[in-house]
Amino acid sequence: MKIALILDADSPSFLQQAQEINRFLQQSQLAATEVALWLFHQNVQPDDLPQFDCPVTQIQWLKSPELLLADSVLPLLEQVYSIYPAELLLFSGCSLGNELATRLAFRLNGASCLGVIRGQMNSGGCQVEKSVYGNNMLATLTLQVAPCCLAVARQGGGAALTQDYQSIEQQLILTEAEMPSWLIEHQVSIPEEQPLLNRAERVLAIGQGAGNSQNVQRLNEIAQVLGAQLGVSRPVAMNAWSSMSTMLGMSGALVAPEVCITAGVSGAAAFSVGIRHSKFIVAINTDPDAAIFSQADVGIVDDMNAVLEALVACVQQSNIRGIL
Repeated sequence: MKIALILDADSPSFLQQAQEINRFLQQSQLAATEVALWLFHQNVQPDDLPQFDCPVTQIQWLKSPELLLADSVLPLLEQVYSIYPAELLLFSGCSLGNELATRLAFRLNGASCLGVIRGQMNSGGCQVEKSVYGNNMLATLTLQVAPCCLAVARQGGGAALTQDYQSIEQQLILTEAEMPSWLIEHQVSIPEEQPLLNRAERVLAIGQGAGNSQNVQRLNEIAQVLGAQLGVSRPVAMNAWSSMSTMLGMSGALVAPEVCITAGVSGAAAFSVGIRHSKFIVAINTDPDAAIFSQADVGIVDDMNAVLEALVACVQQSNIRGIL
């Protein structure tokens, strides 16, 4: 089976998106015989490209316009597909990846699915799994028409490792994408640096149990003492107790730290998806039946403020910040 991995090499989150695709490949049973990288780029091609569990056999470089729009690059993807007719086309879970997967499948008379976690090929087609109903259930779907255009689920987990592909066959597609006729004017803004929360090794995640904005400020100070980044649940962010950039969960950041301490968090499914890839989770909540405890490695039924203040005192007295 031929697989094509489609990514924007100029994106600031290029390696993070590649890691999400790689995680899908790791969790799937696809038996790929050939794997190609289709990479959009404007000018300079990066020397180091993401490493995948499936060995890459060739790379196609696609010249992208200054403003990467689906309308501009869909004809280009159709052209590359005519040269390399892959049965499975994988896109990242960003908004552009979702749009390209859906619209390209329609143009190629194939099938599409977004937010997929894993997949496998069988006699009936491509079987995929994805979270549904606010991450409360897992659905299994079968795509019976090829090609299958899949956008993988956003999962977090840091950046992909890189490697040198100089020995791999590489082709430059000379056709340049054209800007759509409906676009009259555009401005390009430099994206902000990726938030520290996305790549933090330690995260202190707080929920409505924080109570108010003043306490959130104190909890942010505690996070700094612990060498952690502060993350918050959606209600905390919507109450303006913390900035939206610190929101965790399905609508916010997906993190994969070494240690995640949750405090005053109930454990709703939409929040839990944001921390599920944490290597070690400590949950603090006064409610012994809180859903967050089912996800935790260690559970503490107590007042979050008292526990965290005691932890800070322990860190300061023992100077053990480096091993938390």
